[in-house]
Amino acid sequence: MSNAYPFFNKFTEEGKNFIKSKLEPNNVMKEYINYSLGELQLNKNGYGVIHIRTGDEHLVNNQGFTKEFLKKLKLIINSSILPDRRYLILSDSNILKNMLKTYPNFYILIRDIEHLGGEYIKNTVTNGIMNTLLDFYLMSYSKTIISLSTYSHVSGFSKYCSVIYGIPFKFIKI
Repeated sequence: MSNAYPFFNKFTEEGKNFIKSKLEPNNVMKEYINYSLGELQLNKNGYGVIHIRTGDEHLVNNQGFTKEFLKKLKLIINSSILPDRRYLILSDSNILKNMLKTYPNFYILIRDIEHLGGEYIKNTVTNGIMNTLLDFYLMSYSKTIISLSTYSHVSGFSKYCSVIYGIPFKFIKI
């Protein structure tokens, strides 16, 4: 489960616990997680996550969105959310996160992130990697994960967070 394309989809508790032990945040990261939860006014295990993967052109080039894309995305979101649940919105696009601030039960942090897949890491002197790890840890404290992506394949970032931490997961292609 630690590879982009695992050979099998059987995950033992021993394997998940091993991976969790390697992902344990240090004290600086724990403080950042707690600070961010306070800023969001969210409690661990008190929210769902909607993780929206818009594509590398948006992450790397800050490309805008078409009206058709936004309309389709809102239809998917509106049919997927529960009105009484709080949702933390995670995305590779801060532009999109700003657009989704109109939802009253959406909680959003605008921070620079970086794709951890390798070829798209832009700059290792920013806080992008730390903020991406923050997203992962915040997702690991959620009740449920809804993963939306423009790609045909599931996002390994949210999928394997759900596998490792036993969080219900739903994938929808945008």
